[in-house]
Amino acid sequence: MFRFVTAIALFITLITAAPLLAQTLPTAQDQQDQQDQKNQQAADNCPAKLSQSTIVRNGTLFITVATPPKVKEGTVQLRGPRTFSQTVPLKDDTLEYTIPEQVPLGQYSVTVKLGNLFFYPCELLSVAPFLNWDPKLAPFDPPATDVTKKVRLPGVKKEGRTLRSLTLHGSGFITESPADNEILINGEAMRLKDPGDKTAPTATEVRGKVLNSERIDLYDVPVPPDGLLRLAVRQGSKTTADQPFTVYRMSKLPVALASALIAIALALLVLMLVKIYIHAQPGKTDFNALQVLFLEPETDTYSLSKFQFYIWTATALFGYCYLVISRILVQGESWPDMPEGLPGIIAIGAGTSVGAQVVSNLRGPKGSGAESPSLGDFVTSGGVAAADRVQMLVWTILGAGVFCLSVLKYPPGVIQNLDPVPAGMLSIMGLSAAGYLGGKFARKPGPVINEISISPAVGDDALAAAAAPPPPPPPNLSQPVARAQAVLQGFGTVPLDAETAANALSTAIAEAAKAKTPADAGALVSKLSELKAKAELAAKSTADAFSKAGAPAEAARAAEIAQEAAAALQDLGATVASLVSAARVPALAAPAAASFTRVIELRGRNLSSEALLEINHSQLPIRMLKKQADGTRSPEVLIRDQEVPTLARALRLTLEPAELEGPDYQTYKSWFGNSDESKSLTFTLINPDGQKSDISFTVPPAASQSNVKTGQESPPPEAKGEEGEEPQ
Repeated sequence: MFRFVTAIALFITLITAAPLLAQTLPTAQDQQDQQDQKNQQAADNCPAKLSQSTIVRNGTLFITVATPPKVKEGTVQLRGPRTFSQTVPLKDDTLEYTIPEQVPLGQYSVTVKLGNLFFYPCELLSVAPFLNWDPKLAPFDPPATDVTKKVRLPGVKKEGRTLRSLTLHGSGFITESPADNEILINGEAMRLKDPGDKTAPTATEVRGKVLNSERIDLYDVPVPPDGLLRLAVRQGSKTTADQPFTVYRMSKLPVALASALIAIALALLVLMLVKIYIHAQPGKTDFNALQVLFLEPETDTYSLSKFQFYIWTATALFGYCYLVISRILVQGESWPDMPEGLPGIIAIGAGTSVGAQVVSNLRGPKGSGAESPSLGDFVTSGGVAAADRVQMLVWTILGAGVFCLSVLKYPPGVIQNLDPVPAGMLSIMGLSAAGYLGGKFARKPGPVINEISISPAVGDDALAAAAAPPPPPPPNLSQPVARAQAVLQGFGTVPLDAETAANALSTAIAEAAKAKTPADAGALVSKLSELKAKAELAAKSTADAFSKAGAPAEAARAAEIAQEAAAALQDLGATVASLVSAARVPALAAPAAASFTRVIELRGRNLSSEALLEINHSQLPIRMLKKQADGTRSPEVLIRDQEVPTLARALRLTLEPAELEGPDYQTYKSWFGNSDESKSLTFTLINPDGQKSDISFTVPPAASQSNVKTGQESPPPEAKGEEGEEPQ
């Protein structure tokens, strides 16, 4: 209860005293008036008064002394940056003093000596270059640099850094007396030293030159270890505001290279993953990881929409990496946000890529063109130049290049953000993408050949060889050889005079036994003729020896064996000649080989029955095709495309070589006349709108499939038409 009463009493006391306190407390204006009054009283009490507190060189200063002694002259002394003394006359208690030209700018205390007495004014005197001057130093633009040079510091083993040049912009710089401009670098006053002076500047000097009242050029400004500089200009008693300037150690080139390497490293990571995927597949492809990234798998062509997406993604990565490295590593700032406009570019690239897939699904793919992809796919559709693709390509490359230039415009020490992509450029990119998608939608779908099959699978030469009669077998010489062998074995011991004839028969038997082919049998006839002549000559010789008087008893036996050997050789030769002649008689003419039909089947998408056809860049005119049931010559549609009924998914071309005449037959023979797996042929189908598709094959095997086309169904040979009907 006591505390409550005490609080009430204190509250009432404060309320009562508040008006009294408000009346007694002085206001700020009252305090200022009191200070001015004190200053005036002090000035009135000063023994000496100055006619003005600020004066220019060569200006006249009047000093009035209160109750001076009776002297005719006095001494005026200025004490400040330097000390100056001068004797001047005293007239009517006033001294007239002219400020010397060499007096430095600044504040001075004034002392007047009259006789032995000293008089001191109560205020300081400021020497100014001109009245109402106000020097100013503008902020640096840009406020940083990395352009320095190394210098050898005297007495120090390590090298230091100095700025090559630094320009101060502002106003009120003194040109008549450049020394009046003192440069404050991190609080230390530095006098300007003429750049033409070859002597080394002292610790309190810096090389520089005042070009005009708004510009001062400095040279070889020493850079502190932290690279932070605060500069100001002091003129006498006035000093400009400090302006910061930073010197960074990393220049534009290493930051740009680091940014490019990061973007390249990320791209290589993607390529490595694609390569791993390719190696993991059971089949092999002729394309590397980079080609697979840019390929449209349905057409085996390079995709312009993918190219745009990749190029802008790489450009954005480079620009953002440059910004991040500059802000975090160089400037020591925080993680920067994504630049304005960059997401829009990425969105256009991604939208174009997705839109291209949607249009392809709705309208069908473009023509695959040449079998192997090429850079020309970026500006063509099915081998036909497309203006919308050209426009999109050039604007994509130009926009990405200009964006990179805008990134590199800023040094890493001063960059704060990336330049926003102009709205006009975004509009151009959007219109270009819209034109590209509109062109894909307006164009007819192009042909894509997934598979080609040709039957018979071999060339005409192999077919003709299969239809020709087989070559005759070699003659059977076993019986005549056996008879000759029996005669030879019946001789028993052969007399010396009959050995020549017996040896001739033995040789003939051996040669006949070795004959295995018709050619061997033909050569055997000549050989037997020679051996028969030799045996007959030996038989005549032995007969003549036997007919002579006094011939030995063995002469009769020798003559008999020689005669039998010659007779056996004659019989063998005649029989072999007869058999060989019989084998050489030409067989009766076989009936002419039956004519055959060559069929070419194509499977894929958007195949027109009115297309132009080529093989190895030579035309395959419709007159070379077999007539259909209605008497017309045209490719036969096996399966129609359900999405585009005027086009087909499978076509059949039928050729009758026996019906071809003249140049058409010669052209046909150049394609299918010989079987040669090393010779590759190219089949080309060109739709009426000019879009085409190529596929290569060899004879044999006379069949081929595209390298990487996927996602398409190739109907089997026995496929039926729509709703189970026969192909039409």
